[in-house]
Amino acid sequence: MPLVLCDCLCFIVNKYSSVAAKTLKSILSDFYSSEELSVAKFQQYDDIDKLDSTLKRPHIGQRRDTDMQSRINKEVDDIFLLFTFADENKLIDKLPRYVASSPEKMPSMRLYEGDISTLLNLLHAMEKRLMGLESGLSAICRDVHSLQVWPSLPVRAQPTQFSSHSWRVAGDTNSVTGS
Repeated sequence: MPLVLCDCLCFIVNKYSSVAAKTLKSILSDFYSSEELSVAKFQQYDDIDKLDSTLKRPHIGQRRDTDMQSRINKEVDDIFLLFTFADENKLIDKLPRYVASSPEKMPSMRLYEGDISTLLNLLHAMEKRLMGLESGLSAICRDVHSLQVWPSLPVRAQPTQFSSHSWRVAGDTNSVTGS
C-alpha cells in the first residue's frame, strides 16, 4: 500500500469513524487553511480516480469563493462528500495510507473534547439565542417603521365671525358685547 504525505487526510482517516462529522468538520475548518484543504481534496479526488472502480464518484469543482470562511466550509464539505462516497462503496481500505509530516501539523482533539466542548456548546446556544433576538428585533423595527407613517391631518375649520350680540358669562352681571 503506497504512502501519501497529506496531514489533513491523515487526520481525517484516523478520526472519520470515531468522531462525529459535525465536530470533525469544525476541527478541520478551524485548523487548516483553504489552500491546505484544497490540496487534500484533490489528492483524495485523484486517489479515488486511480482505483479500479466502475462507480461514478461525485463531481467536485475548484473553489474560488472570495469569502475565506465560506470557501473553507465548502472545501471541508467536498472532502466529506468524497469520504462518504468512499466509505459507502467500501473503498477506504483501498485508498493509499495517508501520513503526516509532523504531529504539529494535525489538530488536537483535546480542545474539542473536555472543557472546551462545554464552552463550544455554550457559544452555540448563545448563537441560537442571538438569532432569535435578532429576528424579534427585526419584527419590532418593522412595526415601529409602520407606525411612523402618520395619517393625513383633517383640514382646519375656518374661524367663524361672531354676530353682534351680548355674551354673558355665568355668574357675571356685566355683559360683553361682540363687534
